[in-house]
Amino acid sequence: DTKFDIDIYYWFSGNLGNIFSIDPYMGDIILTLELDLDVAFEYMLQVKASNPGPNPLLTVIPVHIMVTMADDAKPRYKE
Repeated sequence: DTKFDIDIYYWFSGNLGNIFSIDPYMGDIILTLELDLDVAFEYMLQVKASNPGPNPLLTVIPVHIMVTMADDAKPRYKE
């Protein structure tokens, strides 16, 4: 095995509005803007992973992100 076999780099497409970013070394998807349910309730990204070198391998995975409402109300307890 060479150094090229253990290094994996990540990137994606479909990031309309640059709402997300991706860590190129870990593949973590991170929010860069606040999500607004009135603008969009779902996002589709194509995450790509590849190793560099003379014979690189490439994998593409679809990622479907759905936005839901959180309940901001304080908890109520029965007495």
